[in-house]
Amino acid sequence: MTLGTAPIRTQFQRLLLDPIAAVQDHLLGPIIIILDALDECGDAESQESLISLLVDENMTLLFVSAGILPSLKCSSTSPRMPHFNICGLEDSHVLNAEVPDLSDRIEAHIPAELKYASSFWAKHLEDAGLENEILAELKGLINIRFFYWLEVLSLLNQVPTAIESLQITRSYVPQTDAVFQILLQDAIRFLGGFSPLISQSAPHIYISALPFAPRESSIRKQFAPAFPQAAQFTGPLGNNWSSTLKVFQGYTHWIWSVALSPDGKQIVSGSWDKTVRIWDSETGNVIMCKEHTMMIQAVAYSPDGQHIAVGIGNHPNFDETSVFLDDSPYISGTIRRYDSNTGALVGSPFGTEHVLSIMYSPDGNSLVFAYWDDKRFRLWDLMTGTVVRVFEGHTGPVRSVAFSPDGSRIASGSADRTVRVWDLYGNLVAGPFEGHNDIIHCVSFAPDGNLIVSGSADKTLRVWDSATGVAVGRPFEGHQRNIYSAAFSPDGTRIVSGSHDYTVRVWDSTNGSVIAGPFEGHQSPVTSVAFDPDGKRIVSGSVDSTIRVWDAELKVAAIEEFPDHADSVTSVSYSPDGEHIITGSFSGAVQVWNSKTGLLVAGPLELEGPMSSRSLSTDGERIVCIGEGELKIWNYKSGTVVTRLFEKELGPTSSYAEYGGISRCKFSPDGNHIALVLWNNGNIIRILNSNGDDAISPSFDGNTNGVACIAFSPDGGQIATQCMDGTIRVWDFKTGALLVGPLESAHSAEKYITFDGRYLVFSPDSKYLASTDTPTSTVRLWDSARGAAAAEPFPELAGYVTSLAFSPDGTRIVSGSVGSTLRVWDTHTGATVAGPFKGHTSNVESVAFAPDGKRVASGSRDKTIRVWEIEPLDGWGEHPCFEDGWLMNSSSERILWVPPWLRDGLYLPWNSLVICSRGTTKLDLSQFVHGTDWIKCREAIREIFEEEL
Repeated sequence: MTLGTAPIRTQFQRLLLDPIAAVQDHLLGPIIIILDALDECGDAESQESLISLLVDENMTLLFVSAGILPSLKCSSTSPRMPHFNICGLEDSHVLNAEVPDLSDRIEAHIPAELKYASSFWAKHLEDAGLENEILAELKGLINIRFFYWLEVLSLLNQVPTAIESLQITRSYVPQTDAVFQILLQDAIRFLGGFSPLISQSAPHIYISALPFAPRESSIRKQFAPAFPQAAQFTGPLGNNWSSTLKVFQGYTHWIWSVALSPDGKQIVSGSWDKTVRIWDSETGNVIMCKEHTMMIQAVAYSPDGQHIAVGIGNHPNFDETSVFLDDSPYISGTIRRYDSNTGALVGSPFGTEHVLSIMYSPDGNSLVFAYWDDKRFRLWDLMTGTVVRVFEGHTGPVRSVAFSPDGSRIASGSADRTVRVWDLYGNLVAGPFEGHNDIIHCVSFAPDGNLIVSGSADKTLRVWDSATGVAVGRPFEGHQRNIYSAAFSPDGTRIVSGSHDYTVRVWDSTNGSVIAGPFEGHQSPVTSVAFDPDGKRIVSGSVDSTIRVWDAELKVAAIEEFPDHADSVTSVSYSPDGEHIITGSFSGAVQVWNSKTGLLVAGPLELEGPMSSRSLSTDGERIVCIGEGELKIWNYKSGTVVTRLFEKELGPTSSYAEYGGISRCKFSPDGNHIALVLWNNGNIIRILNSNGDDAISPSFDGNTNGVACIAFSPDGGQIATQCMDGTIRVWDFKTGALLVGPLESAHSAEKYITFDGRYLVFSPDSKYLASTDTPTSTVRLWDSARGAAAAEPFPELAGYVTSLAFSPDGTRIVSGSVGSTLRVWDTHTGATVAGPFKGHTSNVESVAFAPDGKRVASGSRDKTIRVWEIEPLDGWGEHPCFEDGWLMNSSSERILWVPPWLRDGLYLPWNSLVICSRGTTKLDLSQFVHGTDWIKCREAIREIFEEEL
């Protein structure tokens, strides 16, 4: 057999691999191999064989051919070319990664040339240029086979290449071809919003991504008519693209720092769940996760993207209510560096204290870092492994440090309210820059090094001349709370900021005007923000344990605002007749809603400051609320204030918002009295007449460590208290005698304080007392007369319980948790009888049964109110759920995926009412096909239409 007639594999081995192997020890660099053979292989089988040999992880390939696009454009009826359901996936409930023989299906149905063409056709465009014939082929691909191309990339796990390919294509298409330019731009935006889903499931490209594209989307208009058996939705948020591109979930605790790799393809993040994670910025897949023994406070990429630096620390006696205070105690810590590709530890850990801020020098040879409670900061030489400089001069702890782009200077921001600029020798070269009137949390240089931006607890950003310290323009005002993070865009024209007010904003760096945002979606303070390298996207991390990716160029479209709370819904209850739902928010507003229509009936009735407690009288007409230094009693039907008392009458009170004393209030069952807890006055329970006058009352002596919540028994004869140390006591209301307790539990009430004290409730017959146990995430049931446990603890797997309520007949208990979950329990057995219900996108703060016991209302940190039907729904089973965007039935089958921008106000099948300020979204699933029927989503005539083209 001559070499010319030998199989392709043999020729490849003898002509290329063997000669290379013989000389590879003497080669100093990569080898470039030029093959002019693909079009001379003769038959398709030989071409495929050659391509399969070339597809090697150690080779970078560049094929030059004019025929690559035709391979994507071939007839959809050809079994070897891109077409609908190319690998014959039978069940949409099964993700790509769960298909047991997917690799075999890919091998059988996606030929090598199609694999290559799908991933690299844009590279050919860069080399060959855009001729009229190629432009026509491109239009055929995008206009007709766009979704089939995405399906191939989904199955090959190559979704990130899609956006890059479309961006390259758009740069070559003439601007005069406006229609095609618009389609390409919309395709890029489609991928920006749906790439996490597309990377998980090929079938859901058609049955989830396409149906939820905005109504004005060119992609939707182009392709949706061909897939009529799909979900439909109504609501004000479905017309145009949202500023939210993606939401990455998976952390179990707060995220404190995020950073983008220099090429923008990866995101590194650090959390208080003690893990560092690297994410694919397009798909949200976790590429690497490193576990530690302490909390992660700061992360940074090296300039070449090959390493990450991680600042670690330990917080003793962790207390969520004080974490944002400047004097929170932190002890011990270290800095570690990892290879960003392998996760291997690079060098030895260094540092001795909790690291708050960290950054690489532009040349990658040094790290500057600041400890949590230190007025100094340090420069670490990575070559020698030593601290080469300690910078001293601030009079308060340094909160943030940053290198200038040329690496010659370092900026620092401090709790002493100043910004300073230093050279690398420790000399102060500019500053202090004075103007902020509170702690400075962040500093960052502009790309040209001429400006510095600083963000402060005074709610403002300031821009400074980095050489002189002169303030450039006026402070940037707009955020409502502390600003924790700020950064310039790559071109220096914009500044992004993240705040304790839960929002991200983009500012014009020259005049301080808001040019994009506020971007709303995070349910807790935004701790870290960053632009991607091309300035088109923003990444943010938050205390809500999520990472969000935003469209930096999209101004927030004006939409109709609906009545709702502007802050967390911390309290919810039904009126006795069930006609109304009464809610209270953290900001101090009380609102009354029609329980069937969701229309606002009364309110907002407002306090002067944040609300710390609220209670509804049993006659359903009066509401008592306590906030900063005042107590108000409203008749909600008339909207009038019945009684208003101030601090001078009550004694000092302060709110949870200020992390100080906590006050609680509760109407007695007969409505004649109000029990008031004043922790700042000791462990005092004070009884008022409902008109606000003092009533003669016992002292209830014996509470310890501050009373966290209070509950009246329905018969009015008892008061139960729970203290900050977790102990529970039951008192005789008339005499003040201690009847039961202290009941000891592992619970520490400091971990989570509900605003209406609903983690301690009596059963309707007054025989039982339900409480929560935070460390074990359980619900406890007690005999209120004997103080004995009445049942085994009920385990809540979603996280610690924030709120409890008994059903009207006492046979069930509903709980809400920090895991955004509600669950209904059998009171005596602890068995789950309904739920878990998942639909809120943040912590459930309060729950209440309707008077008929058939439904439950909940209020959440996501600012929404939901009403849940307890009876199972046909087709969904007893325990449906909504998690990470997936609508699932009792069997945890993934029915439908909903994008982030539609989730807050989404009516789930088991919700009879949703109240959301941005409006609600309702699903129509009457024509929707899924599971083994999913392939019916496609219109049969579509195949004939494509064949004619």
